[in-house]
Amino acid sequence: MSGRLNGVALIPALLVLSATFSSRLEPVRVPEVPAAATPTGTSPAQVVPPVPVKALPTPAPAPAPPKALPEVPGRAAEGPVATVEGQVVDAVTGKPVQGAEVSLPELSRSVQTDPEGRFTLPAVPVRKRRHELLITCPTYSSTTRDLRVASEGTTLTVPEIRLKPKGW
Repeated sequence: MSGRLNGVALIPALLVLSATFSSRLEPVRVPEVPAAATPTGTSPAQVVPPVPVKALPTPAPAPAPPKALPEVPGRAAEGPVATVEGQVVDAVTGKPVQGAEVSLPELSRSVQTDPEGRFTLPAVPVRKRRHELLITCPTYSSTTRDLRVASEGTTLTVPEIRLKPKGW
């Protein structure tokens, strides 16, 4: 019985392929298993010799999770702290200035004012010398305020900060 695929007889084609490849193949040698090692009821040809298994490398241990940072950066290393708050307004209109940046440059810390012009800087270190508070906003002239945080755990309210519009 021979079938046809796209007009080609299948059996003669398989015989040609078989003859072509069989002349290139080398016989495979199966190691002989001693009769004592052959399980009962099987022939040596049915027993597969054990294959040595290489152990997989042990994966490196997972890195330790990062240590939790204090809620406010630098708080633990700076000792006693307090909170500084205030409000930034337009010097001409008296209206709150939203989005002004209020910073303590020496501590690399800053916040932006909310829609009412208010800001809160938590965890400002208590110290004998003064901090410089820098207030900037793109459409206003920058200004600074000196402040001294002298008491731990308190809130220092800065008097109203009035920014002058550029060009005034």
